[in-house]
Amino acid sequence: MAYATLVLVYAIARAFSDRLTGLLAATLVAVDPVFAVSAIQPMSDVPAVCWLVAAIWAVQSPERSHSVAWSAASGLCAGM
Repeated sequence: MAYATLVLVYAIARAFSDRLTGLLAATLVAVDPVFAVSAIQPMSDVPAVCWLVAAIWAVQSPERSHSVAWSAASGLCAGM
């Protein structure tokens, strides 16, 4: 789940800016002490962040935000 979170953070940041910004955003999340410790120990913080970032990613672009299927997927991710 930690790897998926980093990939999703990279994808969201890259959609709004360039590759360097996406890499820096994912790096900042990866080196955050709370995220790093929670990724190593079995806790529910990292999966919760992963599902919420996935929900944001599912509706970030205008063409996806107007789709019923992507909106339902975002709601499912947020509910997880």
